[in-house]
Amino acid sequence: MAAQLRLERCRVFRGYLLSLRTDFQRVCSALKLLMLHSAMTGPDLAGTLVHQQVMFECGMVVVSFRLFLYRWGLGGVDVTDLVKIFDLMRLELRRLVPATQAVGA
Repeated sequence: MAAQLRLERCRVFRGYLLSLRTDFQRVCSALKLLMLHSAMTGPDLAGTLVHQQVMFECGMVVVSFRLFLYRWGLGGVDVTDLVKIFDLMRLELRRLVPATQAVGA
């Protein structure tokens, strides 16, 4: 019964990771569009975006491996770093959207 519960938790957690990746990709896509259409963004944002995308994908690999180990009863899984990266990009998008809207008005 414990093995079945662990398997179900892994399945649910994989769904969460898929949603997190999808949301992260949406935020990154929105930032890319803002960079294309706004004179207010610079190369700093492009560098940060690429860096954060690489860090996020590396983090996903680590979390996926830890989830694999967890499935077999070894260790646990922590997504704190992935969520921090996501929040950083989400806040950057939030910071830029009002500035972009004011320019277009």
